This record gives sequence, C-alpha cells and structure tokens, in this order.
Amino acid sequence: MKWRIFFLIVLMFTAFSVCVYGVSLNENTFLPDGMGNVYTIKKSGNVTEVLRTSPKGTVKCFASGDEFDKVFCIRGEIYLTANKQRFLYVVTKSRAEIAEVSLDGDYTMTADENYWYFKDNSKTVKYHIRTGESEDTENFPEVSESSEDMYLLEGNKIAWLDDGKVMAEYISGSDISEIIVSGENLYAIVNGEAVYIPKNSFRALKSEESKMEVSQKSEPSKSEVSKTEISKIESRIEISVAERSKASSKEPKIYDYTISSNVYEISEDVIYIPQGTTVAEFKKSMKYGDCKVSFTNHNGKSVTSGQMGTGWRIDFSGGGNSASYYTVVMGDVTGEGNINSRDIYLMKDYLFGKAGFTKYQEISADVKKNNVIDSVDMYMIKKISSE
Repeated sequence: MKWRIFFLIVLMFTAFSVCVYGVSLNENTFLPDGMGNVYTIKKSGNVTEVLRTSPKGTVKCFASGDEFDKVFCIRGEIYLTANKQRFLYVVTKSRAEIAEVSLDGDYTMTADENYWYFKDNSKTVKYHIRTGESEDTENFPEVSESSEDMYLLEGNKIAWLDDGKVMAEYISGSDISEIIVSGENLYAIVNGEAVYIPKNSFRALKSEESKMEVSQKSEPSKSEVSKTEISKIESRIEISVAERSKASSKEPKIYDYTISSNVYEISEDVIYIPQGTTVAEFKKSMKYGDCKVSFTNHNGKSVTSGQMGTGWRIDFSGGGNSASYYTVVMGDVTGEGNINSRDIYLMKDYLFGKAGFTKYQEISADVKKNNVIDSVDMYMIKKISSE
C-alpha cells in the first residue's frame, strides 16, 4: 500500500492562520472550530448560509443576504466579515451581532473576552463587544489553535498514524477531497459536504501491517490517540489504536458519556426546563455519566449555583471532547428564570422592533409553538406571569 501524504502539520498551520488572518470565502468554504465541529459556509448568489456539522449531524445555523468576504475562527467562535459593508457577524452564538468597522484595504481580526480587534494597513482598533464603543490601540492579541492527531489521505482511504506508522485505516464509499480535524473529531469532505468520521470506524491493522514505514518529506510529531469519544446520543467504547494492534487481553474500561434526562425535554441543542429550576435541581434531573458539567448564565458569567433561565449554556465534557446545550424556559425572554412584567415589557420592545432576540429567546417567546411570535404570545406570557 502506498500513501500519498497530506501532512496534518499543514492543517495545523492553517488552523493557526485562520485565527488571525481569516479565510477568503469561496463557493464552499470549510472551517473547523477546534471544539469538535466543522462549519460550512455556502455562497449562492446573494445568499450566504452557514451549516454546522457535528457528530450529531448537520444543521443550518445562519443565513444572510449580506456580501461577506472572510470567515474567522477565534476561540471556537465563527465570525463573518464584510469589508464593503463594514459588518461583523458572530454566527456561532445563534445571533448576528453587528459592529461598524472602518477598514483600509486588507485586514485581520481577533478577539478576547471583551473586545473585537481589527488591524489594517494603518491602524488597530478595538470594539467593546457589549457597548460597541471603539478606540485605537497598539495591542493585537493572537490566538493559536491546533490538533495533534495525524492522518494521511489517498482517494477514498484515510490512514491513522501513531509514531509515524500507519496503525488503522478508514475506507469511504466515495472519494474524499479533503480531511479536516476539529478538536478530537475527524471530518471528510465528500462531494462538497462535511461528513463526520467516528474513530471507532477505523479498522486496526494487524501487527505486521502496522510496521509498514510511511515515506515522509518531514517527520510528523508523535500523536496520542484519544481513548474515548463523547456522543450526545449514545455511549461508545474507543480503545487506542496501539492497544488494538497489540491484541491486548485486558478488558477495556467502559466510559459512559450519554447525555439524557427523564425529566426535561431535549431537542437538538436545547434543554427545556420549568421556571424556578436551580443548578442543583438540574444536575439531579440530568444523566451525564462520566462527563463533567459547567454552567454559563445568559450574561456570559460562569456560575455553579442559583436559579437558571433561558439562554444558559451547559457544557458537558469527557474523553477529550465536549458538547454544549442551551436552556429554554418558555415565556422567560429575559433569561432570569422567572416570568414576570419584565418579560412582558421586553416582548413589547421586540414586537415593535426596539429589541432583538437570540435564537433561544425566540424559542422561549413562541409560547404557542407555531413558529410565529406575535401579540398572542405576549398575552400568554402575561397570563403565565399572573398565575
């Protein structure tokens, strides 16, 4: 077997450059977020669509008629920028945040917790994420993201390397044009679509096959293979390729990364909870096996206790991977966890175009669940608040 080598070290360089310089958009542009997902940016006529592919499947998370020219990945967030229209859209937070950006020629961007930074031929400007206020600065923080897994690609075959040797292989039914690593996950680009490749779908080679040397132009670094892989739907057992090739007689440890609940409804990335639910009650009512769990409230603050509301992010992690869900309390558009007059006033502002809602606020506001938010929903919220 002869492998034409596509070094992951090239992919690692691409991941670093994406975080600072961005990728110019083509008809189909693929971008890993470093957290296990791949985003596909499709340009068709005047419409730009962004699809997120994860181990669970592919969903459309953003669409716009604006003309974008670059896409950035910074700390797992995906940004679209439009130099001509001077717009910045944050598409991974299920909302479009717009910053007015005055740029001169080619530009780069990055971000930290509080600011977006833009650098062009003459200046560097930072914009406060919440207030939109801007000021000139000399600081331009750089962020790097990379992966250590090593893969080779030839036609419809992917090889998995350990210490420079092919230890396992995956054979697709179609030719693969590109492979993309995001966090601990591997994706293949097949017919212009991103397809998730589970690590347990690789066939471990026999010991004599695994001794085969791979001709290389440069020596890849030794990579560790994750022994477990998280799944939102079902638990999986994954043993390292090296252990499989040794045909070890030891029983592997079974890790449970199932995320489920007999109390709460879970739909895609949303967990529906009743008003008044506390962090402690939530943890008792959820099943998440060996996962660790952390909570970020609707204001972006990491918390460990208190009453939960709409728009809280719940991060489950384990086995070198992670999965995020968002809470929704029907009628709680403020994110405070209770339904009261503040929710009614905010609904009025939304209906009169004075306020914008996130995806999860819109789900919460659609109390009658007909995908239309109107005065009937506001009346129903008012009725709930008075009960």
